[in-house]
Amino acid sequence: MNDYPVARNTFLLAGSLTCLSGMLQLGVAVATTSLVLVTGIEGILGLGPAIFLLAGALSAMPAGRLMDRVGRVPVLAGGFVLGIAGCCVTALACGIDSAVLLVIGFTAIGGAQGIALLARTAAGDMYPPERRARGISLVLFGAVFGAILGPTVFSPLFAGHELDADALVVPWLAAAGIMVGGLALVLAVRPDPGRIARSEPGAPTQGRFALVGGLVVMAGSTLALAWTMSVFATGVALFGLGLGWSFSYVAATSELVDLALPAERGRLIGFNDLLSGATGAALALIGGLAYSDIGRNSVAVGGAIAVAIPALWIALSGRPPAPLAEPVT
Repeated sequence: MNDYPVARNTFLLAGSLTCLSGMLQLGVAVATTSLVLVTGIEGILGLGPAIFLLAGALSAMPAGRLMDRVGRVPVLAGGFVLGIAGCCVTALACGIDSAVLLVIGFTAIGGAQGIALLARTAAGDMYPPERRARGISLVLFGAVFGAILGPTVFSPLFAGHELDADALVVPWLAAAGIMVGGLALVLAVRPDPGRIARSEPGAPTQGRFALVGGLVVMAGSTLALAWTMSVFATGVALFGLGLGWSFSYVAATSELVDLALPAERGRLIGFNDLLSGATGAALALIGGLAYSDIGRNSVAVGGAIAVAIPALWIALSGRPPAPLAEPVT
């Protein structure tokens, strides 16, 4: 096991998520705007993100099952190919003002996101239980650089241009180019992380603490958004929201990987993403409607309650998951 290039594969997988996150920065920034400009229908706040989330949720479970059969790298590569196609279709839709093609493109991009994020399953395969959370966090850290890459690439493309559908064609083509880079990085991962997976269950990572703590930080930060007025205070609250999400996301993934055999991890993580993505899509639509009709305070309070309930549930259960070597009752 020690002879496998774990560090190299970790770097490559993190780089692929950098490309994914860089592409998604464009989607986050202009998804709703693209729908409004192409369809001419206003008042559809939240629909663009909902399409991304729902498509990602629906693609995650079958992609996870396929990962367990054919390996991690082929499925991840397929996700990036889907993302390239989705960006190109979206660019075409903006160029010819086709709402149908735009929805198809968004669906492909969302599906690519759901598949590519299964890279954390590959990360969990390459590390022993006591270092698994660290390995997963290192791979996911690549998304941070993507958050910097996206604005760096796309901001100059919008400078000096009136924001209309035609102005979105080149940025979406640039996003396809970024995804080509991610595809190249994934294909360079050798050997497939599924082969590196350790069969020994080891001790559970005891990440329930980080999971609850992350959810509590998210709840507090979300609730703070209801009262913050200044740009600085809002920035601090958003930073806390992202920090809490990172803690809980990594901890939850590590726990799930610990509780599954290597041949079952893909489908388990995929099923988890199906549930979380579908819930996120529903909340995006509900939140958009609530924001338009009631205001941001209702969204902030509702979001805080949504993450506080599972934190309380997990904390009161008071029992960590059993290792794989023991029967789970």
